[in-house]
Amino acid sequence: MEDQEMQLKVKRVTDKFTESMYVLANEPSIALYRLQEHVRRSLPELVQHKTDMQSWEEQSQGAIYTVEYACSAVKSMTNSSLYFKNIDGLVRQAISLKYIYITSLLNVNVTLAYCFFSLLICFTFNLLTFSVFKHTCHFSSVKPAINPNDTPTHTSVTPP
Repeated sequence: MEDQEMQLKVKRVTDKFTESMYVLANEPSIALYRLQEHVRRSLPELVQHKTDMQSWEEQSQGAIYTVEYACSAVKSMTNSSLYFKNIDGLVRQAISLKYIYITSLLNVNVTLAYCFFSLLICFTFNLLTFSVFKHTCHFSSVKPAINPNDTPTHTSVTPP
């Protein structure tokens, strides 16, 4: 009986030992299985976060480039104040030259009008003088200086 009991105790110990060895031998594979499950669940989310971060990085790099470009444009604008002052002076000079040109054209037109009216008055006076002279002296045989059928060779009118 003691033998049987001893055999039963030995069998229990060996079974427990075998089970413990089996558990110890398979424990890393269970851990790896759990790790694999975790990776399979969280990996798509991590990949999505990574692509989002890359997209945000590209957008922020574009924004940084835009801001740097705008800053350089503002700096170059502050340096171009000399050019704007030069342009301002040239525009003012052009306006004053245009004013002088327009007033000189007006003066020329006024002068031409004055000369035209002076010539008209002289011509009218000469015609009146000639007609009075013709009527008082009775020059019937004298031809007038202006023939309506002839083409004029000069612009001055002189009585005969």
